[in-house]
Amino acid sequence: MTAPPSLFEIPIVITTHVNADFDALAAAVGASLLYPEGRIVFSGSLNPNVREFVSLHGETLPIMSLRLIDQSKIRQLIMVDTAEPERIGDLGRLCGREGVETVVFDHHDAENPRRPPFVKGENWVLSHDGSQAASMLYLLRERGVEIPRLAATIFALGIHEDTGSLTYPRTTIRDAEMLA
Repeated sequence: MTAPPSLFEIPIVITTHVNADFDALAAAVGASLLYPEGRIVFSGSLNPNVREFVSLHGETLPIMSLRLIDQSKIRQLIMVDTAEPERIGDLGRLCGREGVETVVFDHHDAENPRRPPFVKGENWVLSHDGSQAASMLYLLRERGVEIPRLAATIFALGIHEDTGSLTYPRTTIRDAEMLA
């Protein structure tokens, strides 16, 4: 009989909504630059274009499978591009769990303007940008974080996708500035 494989102890997990698009991927990559010890975990499917992109470039990103992580060791859950636990698959059950701090970065203020009860005030980062990618990039630049080339490409894809290449009505000046 062989011993079961040991799971990785990952205290910081970064996640986003199921069927993640490029804006969600960009937000997760941005969060991984803000939280370098964190690992990106997709608890659901990826948009087909994102899945193909991740299959080509994912080895250079801090992505891990949820199956490989000891969920009892997670101490911080970083949610990006959503504030709704039911949109993050199995990881949603960590929201509100004792001993797990939840941080939310979201730009869907019209859809969900109230801070969820499981998020402390300082952990609720809501923006009005047309894309979460632009919001994350702005935070990173404000903090002087170096943006790797691949991350810059992902941010551009995310901004283009969620703003319709800067044509959607929700597009902000900051979306355009961050794309530039």
